[in-house]
Amino acid sequence: MAEDDVSPIMAYSHLNIPELKKATTKIMRRIQKNKIVLDTLVINNFGLPGETTMKQMMATITSRVLKPFTMRCVHTIREINPSDTPLTVRVTSTNYEIIIIPERDFLLVVFHTPQPAPTLPYTIKTTRKHR
Repeated sequence: MAEDDVSPIMAYSHLNIPELKKATTKIMRRIQKNKIVLDTLVINNFGLPGETTMKQMMATITSRVLKPFTMRCVHTIREINPSDTPLTVRVTSTNYEIIIIPERDFLLVVFHTPQPAPTLPYTIKTTRKHR
């Protein structure tokens, strides 16, 4: 096998590089410490799940849907403005929020419960007296 060839095992995971795996695990642990985070998922360039806190079947289904969706979002933004680089893709529903961070070698996906929007009180009390 030539040095440029990729083994079949390495083709399905970008996390075979020890430094990248170590850094990814560290970042995922830090993200998971947040109370509102439900799951995290790393998707490789082939659309397959790498590191995840989800069940394997759910991670596979989710990665097969989110990889093409994210690539379409990135291409759409680049069609509008070629010099622009998308940093995140954010999908919000009433119960969940998905934040996708596209990187060169992988996608980092975070599922969490959205925070309620701050609301103003019904009556605003003022301390100034009107003249």
